[in-house]
Amino acid sequence: MPYTVDDNHRITPKPYFLALFSAYVVWQMGIVYFSSTTLSLYGSSVAINPDATFAVMIAGYVIAVAAGILFIKYTPLFGKIALILALIASVVTLLPISHKAVEITYYIVMFECVFMIGVNYNVEAYIFRNDFETKYCIIGGACAFAMIALLRCGFFEVSFSTFQIISIALLLMLIYAYFHLPKRAEIQTISLKEAKRSNSLPVQLKVGMVLLSFVGTLVYVFGMTVAETIPHGVGIFYLSSAVGAVFSSIAVFKFKMSPFKIFSISFALAAVGFVFVVLSLINGPFVYPAVVLLGVTGLVANMCGLLTNTVSMYSPTRIIGQSVVAIGMLVAIIQSLLLQALKDNFAVLFSVLAVTGVIALMLFLPMESNMHYLWKKLLKPKEDSSEDDAQSGALPDASAEEASDGAAVEATPLTPFNSLSPREKEIVSYVLSGYANAEIANILFLSENTVKSYRKELYAKLNIHSRRELFALAEENEKK
Repeated sequence: MPYTVDDNHRITPKPYFLALFSAYVVWQMGIVYFSSTTLSLYGSSVAINPDATFAVMIAGYVIAVAAGILFIKYTPLFGKIALILALIASVVTLLPISHKAVEITYYIVMFECVFMIGVNYNVEAYIFRNDFETKYCIIGGACAFAMIALLRCGFFEVSFSTFQIISIALLLMLIYAYFHLPKRAEIQTISLKEAKRSNSLPVQLKVGMVLLSFVGTLVYVFGMTVAETIPHGVGIFYLSSAVGAVFSSIAVFKFKMSPFKIFSISFALAAVGFVFVVLSLINGPFVYPAVVLLGVTGLVANMCGLLTNTVSMYSPTRIIGQSVVAIGMLVAIIQSLLLQALKDNFAVLFSVLAVTGVIALMLFLPMESNMHYLWKKLLKPKEDSSEDDAQSGALPDASAEEASDGAAVEATPLTPFNSLSPREKEIVSYVLSGYANAEIANILFLSENTVKSYRKELYAKLNIHSRRELFALAEENEKK
């Protein structure tokens, strides 16, 4: 088998799978590129109906969400079927058939392409291990973005027939990958009621993940809209995405930066980028630095899979993976409506998007440390966790500290947290995991005021004054 399986039935594929799965991003962006244009085939043009294309895309999203909710375990099978159908349609398109037949096969490929968004997200959320998903989102993203930048640089024309030949190669890579995945997704999902009872993840992180995915995808889509307005803009956009992914790879895997830091940096750059877009309406050349800055958001869109993977590890409900797919559909609708409503007032449109980037940054900053803490816990091998905690002073797993009757298990001794009582250590772990005072009170059967008192006392013992300082102290303690 070209992968290893852990105790949670999640897999770590061989490194070459990064390239295989990155082929999907290249294929998807190529299909979307031709979605609103005429197709150049054998020197003639085939007209494509934009309304029909939009309807096919929405159908693909809806059926992908339904399949994920009802038949999540059959995700690999759905991927195989969709890719084979897309391959057949792509091959047929190259045959000497009528223009109407070419149009129909194109709609089939478009449907399968959008449907595969849902399949791919489910593979990322419920089948991949978190460490592989991190590499796929960042390193795989760098490879895919570089390929897209080359294909869409604008310095040479890529006809639809040429792209179809490239698509066949990409689809063969994806088919090979999907036929080497497990036959079924073996993850044990839970219902929303069970997730709520288990207190496995704070509500604010679940809601925050959905909002982040929405805002990140929206900013990315409109960044692409800006790029398409200038010569070579799309190539510049994706080249910026590729360069950003390369630097992110170095920062995360070499210098151990939290991958979630990429979100806050990207949203800040996106906000500045949209300000430059507004300025470009006054002075045209400003649009070029705007596209460079907005290009970084391509990595944010690609990393939505890491968000869903991390959240699903703690709260494996079926709705987690499908929420991101539904967000893609919602963004497509919003993009269409906004462009139609503000087509004569781009200054307002891009000003709104600049504010959206700032809102996204403000939304994510309070979550960043919590997501990093949860992500770090996922990377620690189970069999070594107790020994590692004792040696490094890592914080205890809050969920593991509850016995079946609700009583807390004695916390692992911590340094410099050894001055805290067992209850205070337990509360520290919940705070670092993102739980609010009211949620901690509900889990530990305490009043909210009692939790506030505990936090005030433990902050005094640790000589800190805020949650951010608590994270900094925990991070410093872990390094020791």
